[in-house]
Amino acid sequence: MVSFEDQLAQAVQRLKTNRAELQMIRRDLDKIGAEYPFLPGDDQLGYIQKASLHISRSTLTTAHQVDMLTVRMMIGEKSHKETEVILLEGLRRAVAVSTLDTTFLITSETFLEDRDAVMQTRDAQAVIQDNLDCYRQLIDLLAPITESEGSSGMETNPE
Repeated sequence: MVSFEDQLAQAVQRLKTNRAELQMIRRDLDKIGAEYPFLPGDDQLGYIQKASLHISRSTLTTAHQVDMLTVRMMIGEKSHKETEVILLEGLRRAVAVSTLDTTFLITSETFLEDRDAVMQTRDAQAVIQDNLDCYRQLIDLLAPITESEGSSGMETNPE
C-alpha cells in the first residue's frame, strides 16, 4: 500500500506536469489569437482570449494547489488537523473553479471557428479534467483524516 506522504508526492508531481502542459497550451492558443486582427463584429479574437484566460486561471489554481501540498509535505507528519482542513477546503475550491473553467472551454468550442484553437481548448479540457480527478482523489485522501479527529473549531467559508 502506498503511504499517505507518497500519495501526496505523486499528486504534486502529476499537478506540476499538468501545470506545465497548461502553460504550453495557453502559449499556443495566444499565438493563434495573435494571428487574428481586432475587427468590429468579429468575435473570434475575443473567444480565443477568453479561453486563454480560463486556461490561465486553471494554471494558477493548479500552481496554488501544488504550493499548498508542497508546504504540507515539508511539514510532514507534524502537520496539524487545521492544515489538513485548509488543504481540503482549497481542493474543494479548486474543483469548483476548474469545473467552471472546463464548462467555459466546452461552451467556447461552439463559437470558435479556428480548428487549431478548438484543438487547444480540447487539450486544455483534458488536462483540467485530469487535475479535477487528482483534486478529488486528494479530497478522498484528506477527508477521513479531518473527520476522524473530530471538529477542529475552524469554520471554513467557500466564498
